[in-house]
Amino acid sequence: APPAEGPLAELHRQLGDEPFGLVNVGARLPEKTLSAEVYAALAAELARAGLVPVLTYGPREQALAEAAARGCPTARCAPPTTLVELAILISRARRVVTCDTGPMHLAVAVGTPTCGLFVATPPERYGHGAAPHRIVDARSRAPACWIDEVRAWLQPPLSDGPR
Repeated sequence: APPAEGPLAELHRQLGDEPFGLVNVGARLPEKTLSAEVYAALAAELARAGLVPVLTYGPREQALAEAAARGCPTARCAPPTTLVELAILISRARRVVTCDTGPMHLAVAVGTPTCGLFVATPPERYGHGAAPHRIVDARSRAPACWIDEVRAWLQPPLSDGPR
């Protein structure tokens, strides 16, 4: 259940029953991190699929998430979260798009359909490709070459109602 008070509770109140998806911004390792423009494009894909895009991030990525949100007017930045709060937010999302990071594994663990973007690590070793999850091998490929794979995974939107 979402928290009863605090910034994350406010985000849940703002979202109400609107279906939302998450784009996790950043990663511990810089080589796994995309640009603000690419994160904004991923958020826009969530919006095109009928989901409110919510951007999550770690303590070092807040500025990157805010820059991505400026590039996608329908995106909302989540407040800073604890690991437990992040798990709750992920569990209520319809979809999660993230680079190969801890939140990717957390999203798979709680059962939220997850698209893992692999920009620096081998997806065959760390990825979760069994449906409803998706692996996108983005190594040595420009986003314009792989964003269509994310778009295809987002269609059709899930019809199982709010999580």
